Amino acid sequence: NLPVLAFFVVSFAYYVSCYNVPPTGIPAVSEVDTMIRQCFQTACKEWMAECHWYCDSIKGAMARKISFLKIIQRRSFSLNSPSTSSSAVSYIDYSFSNERIKSSLPKIDYNCHDFIKNLNKDLRNVHIVKNKIQFARSDLHNCFKASDIRLVPIGSAANLLLSNSSDLDLVLLPSTNLKNWKDFMKNFSEKEHFRDEYMRRTRKQLISQKVGKVELPFFKAKIPIIRIWSKRKIQVDIQFGNIEPIRSSLFVRTCVEFDERVGLLAHWLTNKFQEANILDSKIGLFSKYHVNALVIHFLQAMPYPVLPDIIQLSPWLSKENDWNNAVKVLTRQGSLYVPSETTNEQSVGELVVQLIDYYSQIDFQRIGIDTRGGVFAKSQQNDFLDISDEYFSGPTCRVTDAPRKLQKLFSKLRTMTKEDYFEGVFHLCYNFMLILKRLMSTMSLLQPPKAVRGMEKLEKDAFRVAVDFPVIEIEARDTGIVTRRVRLEPYLIGHKLKPLKNTIDSEKEGKKYLVFHPDKVQEDETKQKIVEMMKRELGDEKTLKWETLSKDLTFENWDTKSIFKAVLPEGIEYSSYTQTGHIIHCNFADEVLPFRHLIAEVLLNKVSNCKTVVQKGNIITNVYRNLDLELLAGEENYVTEIKETGLRFKMDFSKVYWNSRLSHEHERVSGLFNNQSIVYDACCGIGPFVLPATLKKKPRRVMANDLNPESVKWLKVNVGLNKIKEDRIEIHNTDAKLFIKEKIANDVIRLMKEESTSEAEEKPESQIHVVMNLPAYAVNFLPAFRGVLRGFESKEISRKWKWNVYCYLFAKSHVDVPDDWYEGEARRMCDEKTKWETSLVVKCHNVRTVSSRKEMFCAQLELPYEFLIAEPLPEEPEAPLEPEEEAVEPRCKKMKMFARCLSPRLTTTMPCCSQAIRGNATLPSINLYSFRRRIAEKLSNKYNEARVHEIGPDLACLEWLMECGSTSVRMSDGQTITRQREMREYIPHALAENPSSDRPLQTGDISYEKQWPNAPYTWIVDVDASDSAIANEGFTYLRDVRRIEKLKLNFCDYFGDEGLKFLAQGRPAQTLTDLEIVLNPCITDGSVYWLLKLKALRRAHFYFLPYVAHRQGFIRQLKIALPRCNVTFPEVDTIGFGYEDAKKTKRK
Repeated sequence: NLPVLAFFVVSFAYYVSCYNVPPTGIPAVSEVDTMIRQCFQTACKEWMAECHWYCDSIKGAMARKISFLKIIQRRSFSLNSPSTSSSAVSYIDYSFSNERIKSSLPKIDYNCHDFIKNLNKDLRNVHIVKNKIQFARSDLHNCFKASDIRLVPIGSAANLLLSNSSDLDLVLLPSTNLKNWKDFMKNFSEKEHFRDEYMRRTRKQLISQKVGKVELPFFKAKIPIIRIWSKRKIQVDIQFGNIEPIRSSLFVRTCVEFDERVGLLAHWLTNKFQEANILDSKIGLFSKYHVNALVIHFLQAMPYPVLPDIIQLSPWLSKENDWNNAVKVLTRQGSLYVPSETTNEQSVGELVVQLIDYYSQIDFQRIGIDTRGGVFAKSQQNDFLDISDEYFSGPTCRVTDAPRKLQKLFSKLRTMTKEDYFEGVFHLCYNFMLILKRLMSTMSLLQPPKAVRGMEKLEKDAFRVAVDFPVIEIEARDTGIVTRRVRLEPYLIGHKLKPLKNTIDSEKEGKKYLVFHPDKVQEDETKQKIVEMMKRELGDEKTLKWETLSKDLTFENWDTKSIFKAVLPEGIEYSSYTQTGHIIHCNFADEVLPFRHLIAEVLLNKVSNCKTVVQKGNIITNVYRNLDLELLAGEENYVTEIKETGLRFKMDFSKVYWNSRLSHEHERVSGLFNNQSIVYDACCGIGPFVLPATLKKKPRRVMANDLNPESVKWLKVNVGLNKIKEDRIEIHNTDAKLFIKEKIANDVIRLMKEESTSEAEEKPESQIHVVMNLPAYAVNFLPAFRGVLRGFESKEISRKWKWNVYCYLFAKSHVDVPDDWYEGEARRMCDEKTKWETSLVVKCHNVRTVSSRKEMFCAQLELPYEFLIAEPLPEEPEAPLEPEEEAVEPRCKKMKMFARCLSPRLTTTMPCCSQAIRGNATLPSINLYSFRRRIAEKLSNKYNEARVHEIGPDLACLEWLMECGSTSVRMSDGQTITRQREMREYIPHALAENPSSDRPLQTGDISYEKQWPNAPYTWIVDVDASDSAIANEGFTYLRDVRRIEKLKLNFCDYFGDEGLKFLAQGRPAQTLTDLEIVLNPCITDGSVYWLLKLKALRRAHFYFLPYVAHRQGFIRQLKIALPRCNVTFPEVDTIGFGYEDAKKTKRK
């Protein structure tokens, strides 16, 4: 490291000798690099509006740095030849030099201005491409929704590196079951007839669904594919069964999520490959995969790598890991936590320089590279680029003459001399921030005014804003030609600003305006392109001029998504709701709940045919499965009517159960019947199964039952509404078990006897179908079928009909498991209830995903005759009704349970405890507890923004902590505050010191000093808030503290997950190293999502958190995401802190 140290010493000495600036005010070279890095992170994430200020702040420092770095030798390296053995992997050995730059040394040109321009053009409309890909995926998914086939995105559609030129690559997996997949791949790769027939069948299915233009399959290609030109104007390539690209795409995505510089370097190098005309895999040139591999290899091969060994660091990337987990992430059914810590803080411009140097000196004819940062000698020299990928068994690059093409590209980049070396670095960094601000900022000319944010009551007039639209005036008779033949859709305003349209009447007679999107049509180049496109169709004699048309956009012009984004606070989003007739019913997350009335008013005004907006309960536990509704807006009229599969259904939404998401399932099951079917619906509701079955399939016999009298009432109404004769459906109102044992049994015996005496022997045999759509409880009805025909003489029955039972149930897990686990669990639940020697489940259909760890299935059972006449099992005690939706229990129920846990009269076992809890304390009554909590929130935990701006975040936080009764707070100047009187004396003393903005730049934290100019140069280091009254809202004070390191929250039971959210979204996420939480009834399993964002944590201790139900999973997720953090969460043995027993028994 001596050359490195000498480099910085010489740089600093030269700087001091050249400029007469006080040494205390000079940022060191490493600090300037850190400032650039911080600016990049800021531009990419939160404070985009301040980006210009950051750029101006570092301009002076960067200009001074450039002036003396010009004459310091650039960092170079020499290559040590690797071993001649092709299997040996070595690494490049860097050596640094301190010699002055010689005038003859080549300078590097980054083509900064061209690159910025091209990158801007390449990424400007990436959101449009993203939407097209999502729509295309949805269209293709609907083609295979009835089968076990899954379409997994790979490449840029999955690895977060989308651009304007991206297409959609998919891998078709015929099954997620490992054995079935292996059998399929063996047949597909070895049997040509099987492969061709399967691809033809798939193509035929795609054509029948009209997803777009489907080309003939590429049977003989190295990777056989089917190519589609979708209706969304995007190319789709479908591969078959290959899991290698799935793993590889997840690997690239993990690298991109690890550090944002990976994506920027990949875009830069892609741009250079395109300029050199060597990026087009369709004609045998390089692909984006090769570009990504070159970038990822370089970032791991550096002496101070930006990327560590990602595969070793991330267990989900191991080849031994179940590939279904990768499928789950890439299909957006799962997520992963990527720990992101790197010692390399170099700016993007400096990395560009080193990347060019690195690859310009590698002889690709002799040396190969791998995606983990290693290099190896080829067994023989050839004209191919050897890239060793962990997930591919063979070579991954077959580009002819690849080494020469790469050498030519990097040599050209190395020797170009348009801009000076370090000036290029600076311009690249500076312009990158401006581009990122422009690309990633949510600011747009077409959005509601900022004044509506935080609105509590809907005021339509506040949404009015004047917008200048670029327009072109054309002849009215030419409108059809322009709209049909000229592809102007990407530039026009579209249909989101209704009633404003793409074409509107002009003030002149016989003229019309074409209205363009002001965000998309700004540059002269774009305007010229549009005019040329129009003249090609209308003729050069037409005069087309750009004009500006001012229009007032009002509440009626904005769609619901834009309104919600404008009025809700930053970071809070809402978009999903369900409409049943004129009723919209919503589910709100905790952070959205305070805005539910505002959201309801917007929906009432914007959604057509909406007259009522309600909030439905999170869980459905009553025996009738109806909803506990809260009226949010509109009229209190819950009687509504909807249409499904051509039938009319009328209901009282507040008294019956209806789920619009099950329409496909109703149609699927009804399609299994025929005119000889005998249909029994034990939990019929208002008739979603029996009505379509009766009308469309005309079964021999239909009988329906429901325990809810309201459901029976509306079923009868719907029978008449759909003009079905009353005698076609026999309706009962009784318990499902009694319905099976009595009504179904007697009816089947009667029908069997009638048929046994009939002379029509040629009549087709009937089948019995029993539907039980009560997923929370239906599995408990299965024992009722055992012995249902016992007691009847078998000689009276000439035919033994086939019995099909469709049992709906939930399969749920408390930890992350593979997808196929849920189907196995559903089968196990059925087998556990039937208790037959063989499994009676013949098919298990996945209906929908209820939540992240809960799936709904329809298990189809075939009951043999021996089962129907077997000895019935003894009655078991009935299990309680399982909640219909996954949700957090109400707070009052939690507190009652917690009070029981601590009561000395009870001994119970909590979900997180292995032993009985020996309570030695009692809580106040629940009413008293809630009253105390409300007092604490009202009196001590209100966030005072004016006070924070007056004295700074740290002193305001100190004030709040002491008012809430915290034990102690230690400040950065060594002062420890334990009482309110000490706090009141300390604050004026701290404010008398110079504010941090008046001090020399020492920390490089320019964003903090800009935001809080009055904050003194002292901050909170250590907080012990044990047994205090701090509540969720008060945690807002901790969000902006400068550098808190340690936080104790023992016996603080007024805050919950929401408080930890404020910590994770603020500065403590990067500074907090020690966290302790003991005895808190409001912390749940969901808190781990926010704890994972505290990247600086080195110690985390938890104890007695009753509503963390899965302690081991909680610990495991923290350890995976925070590998440097020591996590302790002992099992509950007694009331206390938990350290003592944990140390004695070594149970950590």
